Amino acid sequence: MREPGDATEPGPAAPRSTFAGLTADEVAQRVAQGRVNHVPSAPSRTLWQIIRANVFTPVNAVIGVLLVAILVARGGPSADMLFAGVIIANSVIG
Repeated sequence: MREPGDATEPGPAAPRSTFAGLTADEVAQRVAQGRVNHVPSAPSRTLWQIIRANVFTPVNAVIGVLLVAILVARGGPSADMLFAGVIIANSVIG
């Protein structure tokens, strides 16, 4: 039994096109008339927009508020604020 896609299996013939492309003269004439396709560049975000979207998230806001609350309650840095690394990791990962 032959498998689908087997090279020896006959398949439908490719349809033939009766259309031909433009000749070099036709292309030159259209370019001279300004009848060319201009593909607009895709809008892209700036580096600052990408960083801002990854850093200023609701999750980071909650973690940041908790970090500030711990710093204020403890009176300074402590081992409890190690979860600040979560903010950094979340920002880097996106």
